[in-house]
Amino acid sequence: ILAEQKHWNEVLDDIYELKREGNPEGVFFEQLSYIEGLTYFNLARWDNAIRSLESFIKEDPKRLNADIAQIKLAQAYESKKDLAKAKLALEVLVQDNPDSEYLAQGLAELGRLNYLEGSQDLAETYFDRVSSEFQSSPFYAQAQYYLGWTEMNRDNYLRAVGYFDRVASNFPDDELAADSL
Repeated sequence: ILAEQKHWNEVLDDIYELKREGNPEGVFFEQLSYIEGLTYFNLARWDNAIRSLESFIKEDPKRLNADIAQIKLAQAYESKKDLAKAKLALEVLVQDNPDSEYLAQGLAELGRLNYLEGSQDLAETYFDRVSSEFQSSPFYAQAQYYLGWTEMNRDNYLRAVGYFDRVASNFPDDELAADSL
């Protein structure tokens, strides 16, 4: 872990040096605040990560890597226990980037966060969308798992078992499979 932290601190040193040199044009420099945000994220420096990622997204919400920046922003907010802002970041991803390769993850995470906050109906809406639109996604198992718990909480045990069985049978290596048995 220390070697990894040393690596990320070296990346930050390089970013600081590039920023001191000015604001050159080009794709790399357009991504600099994104790289900075990811670096802070990997160092678990949440406030700095949030500041850099928000700056990156604000510059152009449709640019390259804006969608994954939204995911990382949500994860940083969740790490700070600010679920409202985490959900907002994911909602922006879902609304502004409907063709994103991270859409299934954004929907699944919105479902999970809403489930954790007790908003089961809203969580179910997001998980249903993952289940219907992203059956080959790695987040399909998560959606099925939480749909099972949603049904369990409503005392619909047979439906819950169906969801849990799908997770255990179709995704035996997924970390949620053991809990689905």
